[in-house]
Amino acid sequence: MMLEVRDLTAGYGHLRVLRGLSLDVPEGGVVALLGGNGAGKTTTMHVLAGLLAASGGHIRFRGESIRGLTSNRIFARGMTLVAQSRQLFPEMTVRENLEMGALVARTRREIAKLTDEVFDLFPRLLERVDNRAASLSGGEQQMLATGRALMSRPSLLLLDEPTTGLAPIIVHELGRILRRLNEGGLTILVVEQNVQMALKLADTVYVMRNGAVVMHAPASEVQDSAEMFRSYLS
Repeated sequence: MMLEVRDLTAGYGHLRVLRGLSLDVPEGGVVALLGGNGAGKTTTMHVLAGLLAASGGHIRFRGESIRGLTSNRIFARGMTLVAQSRQLFPEMTVRENLEMGALVARTRREIAKLTDEVFDLFPRLLERVDNRAASLSGGEQQMLATGRALMSRPSLLLLDEPTTGLAPIIVHELGRILRRLNEGGLTILVVEQNVQMALKLADTVYVMRNGAVVMHAPASEVQDSAEMFRSYLS
C-alpha cells in the first residue's frame, strides 16, 4: 500500500475538522476524495503533506510513519501536493517556475530532461515558456502547477481541486493527462468537486462528511448507483 491513513484527527486551534479519518491509496492507483464544502477534504491534504499537524491517528507512506514530519521531509520522500491555490511564483516565467520544482535534480541535464517531459505533457506551457505565471489563464496556471509538481518526480501526487474554475475542455484535457500519468505508474490522490471527472479518473472513491469517511467503493460501482452516491454528497 502506498498510503495508509488510520483514525486521523486534526484541526485549527479549538476547531476540530478531521474526526477519525481512514483511507488507503494503493500503489499505482487513483483515489478520489469527495465531499461537500466543509467536509475536511483540503484539511486532509494539508495534513498528509505536512502543512498541518495531526492531533491523532496514523499516517504511513510506503510502509513508514510520516506523522509529525515536516513538509520538506515528506516532499523529499516522494509525496507532492498541488494546492488548490496553485501557489505559483507570479513574477517568474513558466520555465523558472518549473525549475523551482526540480529540487531532486542535481544537474542542468536532469532539469532539462524533466522540463522536456513536462512540455511533452503540456505543450501549451512550451508555447508560454518565457511568459510570467501571472499572465497565464487559469487552465494554463493549473498545468504549470501540476508540471512543477512533476518536476520533483513524485511517487504520490496529491491534487486539491485541480479543476476548480476551469472550462470543460480544459477539465477534459487535464483528466486525459492524469490518466496518462497514472498509466505510466504514478499514484494519485485527488480531491475533486467535479464528480463526473472524478469517477472517470479514479479506481476508488471515498466520500467525506464532517471530517470522516462515510462511504468508499470502487468507482465503477458508484457509477452504477449514482442516486445513492449523490445522497452522500448532499
